[in-house]
Amino acid sequence: MNGFNYLMLVFAAFAALTFVLLAFILAKRTRGQGLEPPDPRPAPTPTPAPLAVTYPATAKRLPYTGWRLMSRGVANPDSAGGPLYRLRLEPEETLPSWQPGAVAHVYCGPALDVLDPGGRPTAEAADYMIGSLPAEGAIHLVVRRVPASAPAEGRRSRWLCEEVQTGQRVALLVRDDPSFLPPPDHIPLILVGNATGLAGLHAHIKARPAGTRNWLIFGDRNSADDKVLAAEIADWVSTGHLERCDLVFPGETGEQRFVTNQIRDAKAPILDWALAGGAIYVCGSKRMGDDVHATLGDLLGTGVLEAMAEAGLYRRSVH
Repeated sequence: MNGFNYLMLVFAAFAALTFVLLAFILAKRTRGQGLEPPDPRPAPTPTPAPLAVTYPATAKRLPYTGWRLMSRGVANPDSAGGPLYRLRLEPEETLPSWQPGAVAHVYCGPALDVLDPGGRPTAEAADYMIGSLPAEGAIHLVVRRVPASAPAEGRRSRWLCEEVQTGQRVALLVRDDPSFLPPPDHIPLILVGNATGLAGLHAHIKARPAGTRNWLIFGDRNSADDKVLAAEIADWVSTGHLERCDLVFPGETGEQRFVTNQIRDAKAPILDWALAGGAIYVCGSKRMGDDVHATLGDLLGTGVLEAMAEAGLYRRSVH
C-alpha cells in the first residue's frame, strides 16, 4: 500500500468515527441526557389557542317606518276592564296602503332602536287592529291600558297609553291580515266584537258602501259613555252603513249580559242572514271569540259554520 492510499484510509476512518460520535451525542440529548444536565423544571403546559366566540345570527330587521302620535284620548275612563284609549298616528313619509282587517305592528319603545341602522331592540312589539282606512291619512288604534298584573302586555299598553307623548316618534309597520279580508260588497255582513276589537270592526264598516247590508253586535263592560263611539254609530246608521246595531253594555245596569246573549236572542234574523249567503266576522278577545264560536255552532250547526269558514264567510281575529 503506497503512502497516498494509506492517507485516504486514515481520513475515511476519521470521518466514520466523527459520524458515530455525533450520532451518539444526539441520541443522548433526545433522552434528556447529554453534555448539559437536563432542566429539572417540568415542561410548560402548552397554552391552548383561544376559542372563537360565536354570536347568534342577527335576526332579520323588520321594515319599520317612522310615525308620529298626533292625538290620544280616553274613550271610557271608568271601564271595569281598564280604560280604552283611541290613538291617531300619521306617517313621517309616504302613507302605506292597507285593507280592512289590517294590523299595525307597533314597537313599544324608542323608535331609534329599530329605525337606526345601528340600533338594537330594547323593548317589545305588539299587534293592534287598525280602525281606519288609508283615505283618512292616518292610523287609528284602540288600546286598552292593561294593569301591571299582566307584565308583558301591561308594559306595551302603558307605553302607548301613557308614556309616549303627542308628537313623539313611533316605529311601526303595517301589514294586511289575509285571514280577515273583507267580503264582496253584495254579501250581507254581521260584525261581532268586544272591547278593542272595535277597531277591526270600524275599518270593515267604513269600507262598506252605504246601502249595503251590515249588522253590528258589539259589547263592552263600560262603553256606554264612549261619546266618540256613540257619534260614530249614529253616523253609520244615518248614512246607511249599518242596517242594524245591537250594543251590549252589562256594566251599566249590573245585569250579567254578554254578546252571546244577544246572539241567542237574535237567532231568527241571524239564521236569515246566514241563509241569504251572509258572512260573520268576529273580532276581539279570545274568550269572547271562543264563546261566540260555541254559540254560533249551537245556532247554525257546526257543519254549517265549518262550511262558511271554508267559503271565507266566517272569519275571526281574536287575541
